[in-house]
Amino acid sequence: MKARIGLYMILVCALLLPGRAPIKAQSEQQTAPENRYSLHFDGHDDYAEADAALTGQGPFSVAAWVKTTAARDQVIIQQRSPSVFNGEYQLRLLPDGKVLWWTFGESQLGFEFESNRMVNDGNWHHVAAVREFDGTGRIYIDGVLDNSQSSPSRTLVSTHVYVGADMRDRQHYFEGSIDEVGVWATALEPEEVRAVAAGTAVTRDLAAFWRFQLGTGEWALDESGNSNHAALLGPLWHTDVPYGVGEQDSYLAITDVMVWNSGDDVAWPPGPAYTGVTWERPNGQGVCSAPEKWVQASDVNVDIGGTYAYIWVKYELVPRTASIPVLTGIAVSEWPNWNVSCPSGYVNAGGGGGVAAPTGSLTTRTKSGCKRSGLCVRYTPMNQTETFISNLSISYTDLEQACPGLCASNAGFWTMQPDGYDIHKGCGGKYMYLCYNEARHWPPMPTSPGEPDDTAKRRLLQAYAPRVWLADYEPDWPPGEHFYPSSVEWSFEHLDRVWQSEWISLFPPELSWAWWLRTKQALDSPSDHHLPVFHGCDGKSTPNPCTLDETPVYAFWDKVEIDVEGVGVTVVDLVYFMWYPYNRGKSVLGTTYGHHVGDWEHATVRLTQHWANGVWSLKPSQMHLPYHESGVTHQWQALEKVVWQVWLPIIITDGPVQSPLSVPDHHESGLHAVHTVGSDSPLTHAVVFAAWGSHGLWSTPGQHWYKKTPVGTLYDYTGYGTAWDTWKLVEAYDFDRKVGLGSSAWPVWMSKNYRDQSVGDANPSSGPIYRWGNQKWGSVFGQYRLADGPTGPVDKSVWDNPILR
Repeated sequence: MKARIGLYMILVCALLLPGRAPIKAQSEQQTAPENRYSLHFDGHDDYAEADAALTGQGPFSVAAWVKTTAARDQVIIQQRSPSVFNGEYQLRLLPDGKVLWWTFGESQLGFEFESNRMVNDGNWHHVAAVREFDGTGRIYIDGVLDNSQSSPSRTLVSTHVYVGADMRDRQHYFEGSIDEVGVWATALEPEEVRAVAAGTAVTRDLAAFWRFQLGTGEWALDESGNSNHAALLGPLWHTDVPYGVGEQDSYLAITDVMVWNSGDDVAWPPGPAYTGVTWERPNGQGVCSAPEKWVQASDVNVDIGGTYAYIWVKYELVPRTASIPVLTGIAVSEWPNWNVSCPSGYVNAGGGGGVAAPTGSLTTRTKSGCKRSGLCVRYTPMNQTETFISNLSISYTDLEQACPGLCASNAGFWTMQPDGYDIHKGCGGKYMYLCYNEARHWPPMPTSPGEPDDTAKRRLLQAYAPRVWLADYEPDWPPGEHFYPSSVEWSFEHLDRVWQSEWISLFPPELSWAWWLRTKQALDSPSDHHLPVFHGCDGKSTPNPCTLDETPVYAFWDKVEIDVEGVGVTVVDLVYFMWYPYNRGKSVLGTTYGHHVGDWEHATVRLTQHWANGVWSLKPSQMHLPYHESGVTHQWQALEKVVWQVWLPIIITDGPVQSPLSVPDHHESGLHAVHTVGSDSPLTHAVVFAAWGSHGLWSTPGQHWYKKTPVGTLYDYTGYGTAWDTWKLVEAYDFDRKVGLGSSAWPVWMSKNYRDQSVGDANPSSGPIYRWGNQKWGSVFGQYRLADGPTGPVDKSVWDNPILR
């Protein structure tokens, strides 16, 4: 029945419902009962009405869960009357999905402002609005402060409260679902707003709370104890309720992982509750272990001989507050002595099978050259961890491209992460990475971060710029790196910009013209490495020497949208480009191939939303280090960190603070720094290692094989040679807006207009550049001793790329 509340209804209410009690202070927080129902409003004439008005100029708060896709003006809750103008407040959604919050009294507005975030995306969002003691208005979305505005307090008067409509003009009807609407006669503290959003009842000065729990009838009970029961005029009861509240506050989590070794190709699960981890799929992509369906495990030793090895996982529905151990860490460990040795806090992935093998071993009795590897896992009680691993998969590919896929978790969205170890390491053939997907407790991660200002972007780019160790060793050269980085401007003094052609097709013949760079001084041979410019900022090799302290890193802020099971999630990539005037190639059978003038290297730090201290903030989750045509994506917490002994911004949830940190360095280099490994440290600079001569980036020092050829294996050499602390000189840019940050100006070499002959001249700084070095020279059976100069940063595949590379 749709009608206004008339005398008959008032009499019924008086007979059937308890009398109204005054607002009173109760216990701070209580465990909320289960949430089973919400109300659905049709957008035409549905609303709810109650006598729960607040009066005076004091603080107050309102909150509700909302779910809608409508692009229209629509009221969530308001205190208003068909005949009274003064003494009102209103919380509503605008057509663009943003939240509007205002008060009106003494015939004038108090605050009137809107949120930055939009909430009409078809997901449940918790919206809270507060008036503080000084009259300031605040809007919180999903427990996080979104916007605020200062204002004098306007006087509220006694009238009606409506949910889902503006009943003064009978308009702005809500189209969608609303749940758990609350009114408080106080300004909720930020931690109380977060508690309400997390499903905890906050009863301090609670005036009315409609949980919509009856599931039937034309009334919604007020659970505040004040008998402000709401009449329902049209909305329908619905079982779609906010995620993470009540009985839904449980997660499908992995509670056991087993490696099962077998002498045959029959893969039997350890028990009926286990599902397999597989790399098989008709389209060749990886697949996540799915908690809702069973999949057959695949042999991780495929193509490399040895026994069969399968990975099985067990899923359970685990309450957030339970002490049940869940999977929170994955590590792959080499076992040279017939024993899988795990890091501290990890255990061998138990199992067995039909053959004798070390517990947790993955590569057993495989062909010579393979590194023996074992699987180690870490379990943590669910009520003692913020994150847990929700999916496992295998990336099995001809390309060294770890974990190219994405999986959806059941509590927020996270990119797939590799453990940084190829299970087939040393075996040759295809690469096989064990990948996983992290999930996080309530609340779900926002699909889009806020937009920091330019100063904050530059601080983040500086805060996460790496320390790059230039190599100390190469077997055929004197000690130390010989080909240092520099600024592009410094190297431009030794280079000309030339209008150059290259073949793009031989049949039919076709040339492509563009602006290239070429050394002013001619090369004596394809292997000529003696030009002074090639040694970069080593402080000695040119008449105009420069040092590493004068060498910038070119750092770019780039927002990227990744698709996770049809949901667009925005992350931020911090892309650090490093310029070297020369790249030294590799020696094969006494001849060195692959030199090139000019060398652009880069590293990318991916920022995702992290929940800490009750708020979401951008923090690193991964770092990609490329080398040659390949690269590896590493977990951020697995990388060594360092901070130089200067005042550096340490990023925390409320903004940057200045903090001096310094202890003696543990390397014998004369440097002083703080070093740590682990995700709990505030230190922000990852330590990476540039390969000798070719400058590809690795996470550890030593000898690294990266490619097998018919005539031998190619290696990179890294080590603690000379430290380049790139954060000391950062040229910062916003890639999305194509602008410089701070004193930086957007570089002309980031333009793709390099095929226009009329742009610029022989001066390298006068226009865009296609290739950053001399043309290839010195072919031996189709392999060039001097390769073409590289393309510049603008042509790399790092921009707006959902796959971190």
